Amino acid sequence: MRRPLALAALVLTLAAPPASADDQLRLLVADDLRSLGFHEVDVDSLTLNQLAAIHAVAHDKRRGGGRRGMIRSILGGRNSLRGLFRQ
Repeated sequence: MRRPLALAALVLTLAAPPASADDQLRLLVADDLRSLGFHEVDVDSLTLNQLAAIHAVAHDKRRGGGRRGMIRSILGGRNSLRGLFRQ
């Protein structure tokens, strides 16, 4: 009885397509953004360069409290700090 169940589980595991590196990075960045308080960001709309930059900033051990500001700047748009300096 256990053998057919184990075989079925193995077949289903092998049939599932492996996640690409881009998909894995998107999942990691989504986690990073949530943990830093960016709950409304659509990770699927970010470019690969933005994803890599956000992941690097989120895991930089040398950076202090400036992480949120750096990530706002990377995100651009309404999350950007650039809008504060326009007159």
